[in-house]
Amino acid sequence: MVITTNDTRKFIEDFECPLYIYGAGRIGYRVAWFLIKCGIEVNGFLDRNIEVDSEKKRSIMVEEILLPIESPTFLQTLNQHVRVISAIADPEKVINSIFELYSNSVNSSNIILLTPYNNDFIHGDKRIDFNTMLSYFRAKLVRKELPSILSNSCNAGMIYNMLGERVIFKSPTINTHIGPKDFIKICKEPRKYLSKDISFSHYGLYNGQKTIIGRIDDVFVYFLHGDDENQEYQRALKRWNRLRKAVDYDNLAFVMEETYEREPITYKEAKDYCEIKNKHLLLLRTRMFGELNNTICINHNNFRERGIVVEEWFDLLGWINE
Repeated sequence: MVITTNDTRKFIEDFECPLYIYGAGRIGYRVAWFLIKCGIEVNGFLDRNIEVDSEKKRSIMVEEILLPIESPTFLQTLNQHVRVISAIADPEKVINSIFELYSNSVNSSNIILLTPYNNDFIHGDKRIDFNTMLSYFRAKLVRKELPSILSNSCNAGMIYNMLGERVIFKSPTINTHIGPKDFIKICKEPRKYLSKDISFSHYGLYNGQKTIIGRIDDVFVYFLHGDDENQEYQRALKRWNRLRKAVDYDNLAFVMEETYEREPITYKEAKDYCEIKNKHLLLLRTRMFGELNNTICINHNNFRERGIVVEEWFDLLGWINE
């Protein structure tokens, strides 16, 4: 019998049986790393390539632990319940492979399969999201109180989601866009701008779609990902005004990125931003300015890229824990 779940906590805490990772590539390695760091035993990897390539390597070293790589058919030799984590870019292949193995099997054991499908709060459906699947482990590895993360895009919300399913958001910049000039103003004087309620300014366009724009003094905030225009108008402003009161001014972190189809970040803006004393991260698209601290050049919306593990390009835990 095959049981599928997308609940990492339940998968880890409610079942005690051998654990294998389906996929011995980059995602699989990252999954194994998290498990080992959290003190969870990994019995090995499963990889279909073992069946067709006799020269394929048969083990991987992860954190000084040598883990064997077996063919998925190896599961049929185990007369006990087994846990399997799907760790390839196409989870449907894992699901189909496991069900195919057990559809005609006389083995009475259960396979508990963890898949990376999670509810997408933007699109309202289920999508592949490895970072949400791994958020359970990151939460265990965070050593410090999470900061209030202010961002000029959706990145604050994305980062909080990556750090744990029970994280309390301490930032109003969820589902918003703020231009670089206005965002730097907020970063330089957060108490000035976040001590006041935001008010509705006008409707505008963001990436060709009508959106609500709020105003605090001389700063404008675009509210994104709304459905019903009138209800979202109320929800967006209430959410900002509620979450601004949760900001911890003694523990702030800033994330500013160049976003597609919006104004580019100039060198002067980047320099002003990087001179801020709080923890900060600057994400640029196609160019790298010299002599700037904590600057990363990216090619796409990496924090929102659900098909890769964020640690492939950025040490999120190191940034939080430093």
